[in-house]
Amino acid sequence: MFADPSLQTGLPLYQRLADLAGGDSIVLVPESPLSKHSIMTCFQKLAEANYVSFQGYLKCGHLGSRILLSPAPMVMTLMTNIMKAYAILHTRLPVI
Repeated sequence: MFADPSLQTGLPLYQRLADLAGGDSIVLVPESPLSKHSIMTCFQKLAEANYVSFQGYLKCGHLGSRILLSPAPMVMTLMTNIMKAYAILHTRLPVI
C-alpha cells in the first residue's frame, strides 16, 4: 500500500491518537504514488470534512437576514436516563 516503511509503522499510532481524540477525528493520507494531484485531493477531503460553512436565515419578527456560520454548528446529543435526543439545526432560525 505505502512505499514508506516509517509511514507503515506510524500510521496505526496516528490512528490510535485520532481515536483517543474522539469526535470525528480522522487520519488523512495522500494516495500513493505521492504527487501534486494526490496532495490536492487529500487537502480537498480535509476542507470538505472540517471547513464547510452553514448557510441559513435568521428571522426576528418581520426582520430577517441570511447568515453564514463557519464552522458549521454541530448536531447536539442529549442523553437522559429515559431516552437519547438529537437537536438538529435547520436553515431557518427564528429568534424568540
